[in-house]
Amino acid sequence: MKTLHPSVPGGDSGELIISANEVGVCIFGVGPPTPGYPLFTIVCVYQVTHPLLLCTKSPTPGYPRITILCVYQVAHPPGYPLFTMCAKLSMLLLPFGSPAQRVNLLNAVFSALAAAVLQLCVLRLTSGCIASSLLTTGLFALSRLTWTWSVTAEVFGLNNLFVAVLMLLVVLFESSLHDTDNMSKLATLGAFTCALALTNQHTVVVYVACIAFWVLYHLWRAQALDLPLMGHLVGAFAVGLLPYVYLPVASTLNIARWTWGDQRTVFGFVTHLLRTEKKPCQRSSVLLFVAMFGVYTGLFAWRANLDTTNPLLRGVVERFWIQSDILVAALAGIAYSPTCRWISEKCLRVDHKSSILPILGATSLITLQLTLNFHACDQSDNYVVHDFALRILESMPKDAIILSKGDLPTNSLRYFHLCENKRPDLQILDVEVLSYVWSLPMLQKFYPGIKFPGDFWYLTNKKWPDGLRSFNFASLLDANIDRRPVFVCIGMQTLDSSWHPAYQLWPYGVCERVQRSSTLFDSWLWLNSTKQFANTSWEKVANDEMWHAKIASAFFMYRQAEQLKDETSQAQLLVDSYELYLLAIRMNQNVQLAAGRDSFPSFWHRNFALVCERLLHLDHALDKVNLCKQSIAHFERYLAMEPHDSDADKIQEAIESLKPRVDVLRKMARAQEKLGEVLERRSNT
Repeated sequence: MKTLHPSVPGGDSGELIISANEVGVCIFGVGPPTPGYPLFTIVCVYQVTHPLLLCTKSPTPGYPRITILCVYQVAHPPGYPLFTMCAKLSMLLLPFGSPAQRVNLLNAVFSALAAAVLQLCVLRLTSGCIASSLLTTGLFALSRLTWTWSVTAEVFGLNNLFVAVLMLLVVLFESSLHDTDNMSKLATLGAFTCALALTNQHTVVVYVACIAFWVLYHLWRAQALDLPLMGHLVGAFAVGLLPYVYLPVASTLNIARWTWGDQRTVFGFVTHLLRTEKKPCQRSSVLLFVAMFGVYTGLFAWRANLDTTNPLLRGVVERFWIQSDILVAALAGIAYSPTCRWISEKCLRVDHKSSILPILGATSLITLQLTLNFHACDQSDNYVVHDFALRILESMPKDAIILSKGDLPTNSLRYFHLCENKRPDLQILDVEVLSYVWSLPMLQKFYPGIKFPGDFWYLTNKKWPDGLRSFNFASLLDANIDRRPVFVCIGMQTLDSSWHPAYQLWPYGVCERVQRSSTLFDSWLWLNSTKQFANTSWEKVANDEMWHAKIASAFFMYRQAEQLKDETSQAQLLVDSYELYLLAIRMNQNVQLAAGRDSFPSFWHRNFALVCERLLHLDHALDKVNLCKQSIAHFERYLAMEPHDSDADKIQEAIESLKPRVDVLRKMARAQEKLGEVLERRSNT
């Protein structure tokens, strides 16, 4: 049980659990026996691999998915009704753990079953070759992608299970090509399974289309495709789609404190569903799997238009390749058996049935896969986003309004607020959905602490021909700024700048408090009110936000100083900013030593260097020689971390101009020191 995620990561996962509860595991299990395959072998392998992957389960759930489950909400398009209901059931039936942990466990079970069914499929295709089935199971279940997305609340574990089941049904159907009654039964079961799979994840539609064409062709060749059978197929497919009834029902009941879209009308339902908002006899089945892989890979490569040079977006894209990885693992297992037979008989001159080469090779590859991926996929100690969200909620003043932007703050804060009832006095609103006409009719009654000056957010205050009134962001702030403290996390929305002349943002940890521009900024009073933020270490995204929090006040003071004309006030703000940077350095010296590397993000070095350089031009009590050295050192560290910065040449020029100033400032300091000694001697005489 070591590497299962203990809580909740960010992203879409949190949204799903907000409507049910918690997330999963990457487990790999083994299928039931086929003739000549002892049952105890499957049981033994399953008992070894199940806890191995279960132990990597995340302690924190995928917040979006879990939040959906907690409050019976509708997830973002296309709704994922089957996963939502399954996860909610796990939250109600499992007697242990948080909502997130229960759904994590459910996802682990789905992944375990997917691996088991996939192994059974390969066993049948290879006439019971144990080594081939083990290889397939290990390659698939212990791959980084499968493992990663099986330890958090996501739809991919269940999607993997459906793909594996469909592959097994294809193999069973092909083995029944001379039995029209059995073909009809399997086709009907397959139609139901295809539809059910579509209620979980729409990407499976590519496989469904390929399989449907292949099955109908063989039914036609066997002269079994008549009107009664077509009726059965259509009926079974329709029954499989029934989980989608959940969407209009949940939308009509409207009891969720957070939801997505309005499915009470046919148009709203369709909009959400279509995402307009957002052996010799077995050769044909193997060819079908190859065709499915080619079609899916081609279509997805064509339609995937995110910038994969961005690590976060690359992670969003790569998880959809798990569906094709199943086929790759199965085809590898199918090819492994004849390859080992050829090596044993042609090269080693031994009977392949008595050779240990297949088992030895499969075991070695599985061990290698496990060794390479275990550390990266071990999520058992990952409380990063968990701590991130709780720190924010704990730091907020009573009855505050939090206007969130982006998946990280929105889904993590909403999970703890709705699922674990943390800080019920707060009002947490995702501003990015306010532009949808359905948002306020569906959500407004759950935000009694927020006054909305219209029906939906738009760039201008306007009454529309249908009688609806739009409001801009400035009007929203005007209506609430005197009622409750207003905060934005993380960052202000960038679509509507109407708020900017009248309001400003004061740093408050990773968030910012909205204040009227006329409010005077007292640096030390504000610093004393924000000292409660904890000094913790987070993963990449949250880590950057942590450092933004540490220096937000410092950099804010730097920007304020740049706008002042009075050099005395300017110097005081810059000195305050400089001292905050030094405090951050002292507080994190132990972290740096433990990590054995520079744990400060690149922008931190750049901003600190700017403050030091600016102080060289003003009068104050700080040592200017030391300031000059610090400016050079931190500019150089920044360039080492960001060598391709668009301003790299200018920064290098600044470094070269600062280096001679060190000697100049040192000589000036010595001259002033000698002058002071002379004056002191004269005063003594």
